[in-house]
Amino acid sequence: MMIEFRQVFKRFGAAIALDGFSATTGNDWTCIGVLGRNGAGKSTLLRILVGMLSATSGRIAVRRQTQCWPFAGAALATFVPEQTAVVPTLTGKQYLCLHETMSRLIGVATDARLRERLVMELDVGAHLDKLCRRMSKGNRRKVELIAALSADVPLVVADELTDALDVPSWLQLQGIIRVITAAGRKLVIASHDLSFLADVCDRIWVIDHGRLGPRRPPK
Repeated sequence: MMIEFRQVFKRFGAAIALDGFSATTGNDWTCIGVLGRNGAGKSTLLRILVGMLSATSGRIAVRRQTQCWPFAGAALATFVPEQTAVVPTLTGKQYLCLHETMSRLIGVATDARLRERLVMELDVGAHLDKLCRRMSKGNRRKVELIAALSADVPLVVADELTDALDVPSWLQLQGIIRVITAAGRKLVIASHDLSFLADVCDRIWVIDHGRLGPRRPPK
């Protein structure tokens, strides 16, 4: 799989979120980290990658084998947003079941063995019978990660993947990422946490004022 951004601009009215962002993963990669300050354009970039937003101008190409797409749709990628998207009125088990059913409708299978492993390693099994609204923020995040990572798609796109996780879960997640990348899956992770990205990513894109690489802010 190769992902390419070519002169991607995104404007929200007068505000410029992406200002000609250009980057490519190449073909030989496993995990890309997207690092930047608040407002640098990280979340916008990820949402354009998965088709939740459209670019104002520029080109995105997601290539896999002989096929090419203008974004990584739901049959190709799973997306973990910065703000939790679990349904508060469902239990953790019900949410996982709902995610599996919705994935099946678009032709995406769920890796049941991986899901069981994630439940065990993230130590959330005792909380799955609770309503999501009654879980701690960290456990809601774990349920969301389990649903996303167990979807059998080639790409995981995550915004602030470690948000609300405690240190043991943070360390477990590092190991989980190594396992799934060794199995051939790819990840694009946006985060403020340089130490986490440095540990799990084979390269890091620094985004600043909507472009690749640090630059001076406009006067």
